[in-house]
Amino acid sequence: ETIDALKAHLFNGVLWPDYTVRPSAAQPWVRCIAMEVGDALPLAGGLATVLPAQHSIPAIGWLLEGRERALAFSGDSGPCKAFWQWIAQVPSLSDVICEVTYPNEQAQEAADYGHMAPAWLLPLRQELPPQVQLWASHLDSAARDSILTQLQADDPVALPIRPLEQGMVIEL
Repeated sequence: ETIDALKAHLFNGVLWPDYTVRPSAAQPWVRCIAMEVGDALPLAGGLATVLPAQHSIPAIGWLLEGRERALAFSGDSGPCKAFWQWIAQVPSLSDVICEVTYPNEQAQEAADYGHMAPAWLLPLRQELPPQVQLWASHLDSAARDSILTQLQADDPVALPIRPLEQGMVIEL
């Protein structure tokens, strides 16, 4: 479903060049591969596994495992208990990137569009070990300060949480 949408609306030669056949069909710059939750791709020095996500359109998260550490990325997702249960079982989990688009005052809008609000994130992250660094991403720029304040103020466990900033590198 997602691949069909990408080919129809993005890689169509109208809105954007069709990089699925450029520079050649045999060696395109972009390859679209259908994947299901639990599917894994080998990486140089690690593994990438597809994780569940909950969004208004089809979406996935990722678990990226390196030699010593692992990072989970929620993708564009609202509350997805299956995602958090999965990553809580990863012994080498060191970092989680989670989108938190809306402040609590806009929770209904977050629900309508399949996004996260601070009040929903806090109970989910309590399943994680205390050493896990949580990174907040996809923050609505108009509500950024409010979202960050809510994430810190409502957290009884006091797990470390910081905003993901452009240009940051997380080594695995």
